[in-house]
Amino acid sequence: LSNYRPYVIKMFWIGTRYDIRIACYAFALLFVLALLCMFTELTFKLFKRIYPPLATLFTVVIAYSTVVNVFYYKTYGNHIYVFIFSLIDDDTKAILLTIWNDYPVIPIALGVIAGTFVLYKLYKFTMKVSERHINKKRRIPAAAVAVLVITSLFVVGIRGSVGKFTLRPANAQVSSVTLLTTLTPNAGMAVEWAWKDFKSSSVFP
Repeated sequence: LSNYRPYVIKMFWIGTRYDIRIACYAFALLFVLALLCMFTELTFKLFKRIYPPLATLFTVVIAYSTVVNVFYYKTYGNHIYVFIFSLIDDDTKAILLTIWNDYPVIPIALGVIAGTFVLYKLYKFTMKVSERHINKKRRIPAAAVAVLVITSLFVVGIRGSVGKFTLRPANAQVSSVTLLTTLTPNAGMAVEWAWKDFKSSSVFP
C-alpha cells in the first residue's frame, strides 16, 4: 500500500470519525441520563450506581463487536454486511457448530469477561475521582455553559461533521482499493447500514 499513502491516511481519518460517532451515540445517552438525575440527591445516587455497569456494557459491546467484524471479514472478505441477517433463516445449530469449530470462542469469551471486569473497575474509579472534584457551590450559569458545550460536542460527534452533510456510508469509499474501503467503517456503523439495507431489501422481507 506504499503507493496509496494518501488513501490510507484518509481511511484512518474517516474511520476515526466513525469511531467517534459510535462512541457519542452510546455516551450521549448516559449524558442525558445524568442530566435527568442531577436535580435531587436521591436520583444522583441512583445514577452513580447505574453509570459504571451501563458504561461498561456500552464499551464492551462497541469494543468486542470489532472482534465479530474482524472474523466476518476473515470469512466473507467484507465488513459486516446485510447478508449477516440472512443467517436468521439458516440452520442455527449448524451455524453455531461452525463458529465453535472455526473460531477461538473460549479465548474470546475469557477476553470479554476479563475486559468487562477491568472496565467496570475503571468506570467506578473514574466516578469516584470525578465526584471528588464536583463543586456543589458552582453557579448555575457556569453549569449551563458546561452543559451547552458538552451537548454541542456530542451533536458534532454524532453528525461526524461540522459541515452541511453528516457522515454517510458514501464517505467510506476512500479509495478504489477494496481493502481500504472495507476497513474504514467500524462494526457499529456496518451493523447500522446492514440493518437499514435489510429492512429496505425485497430479498429479505
